[in-house]
Amino acid sequence: MSNNEISKLIEALRAARDVADNENGAEMLCFLIEQALEEAVSEAKRRGEPVPLSVDSGIQ
Repeated sequence: MSNNEISKLIEALRAARDVADNENGAEMLCFLIEQALEEAVSEAKRRGEPVPLSVDSGIQ
């Protein structure tokens, strides 16, 4: 996966998390999206890519 693809994946996962946060009964979906987002951010950091954290990010 290229650096550009990882950046796009992170953006898409953040958008998906925002949508899922607004749905009732989507706790498991939010959890799974958050796990995927954490892995994508970790991979970007391993590659030395800067990853700006969103203001409402659950990643710490």
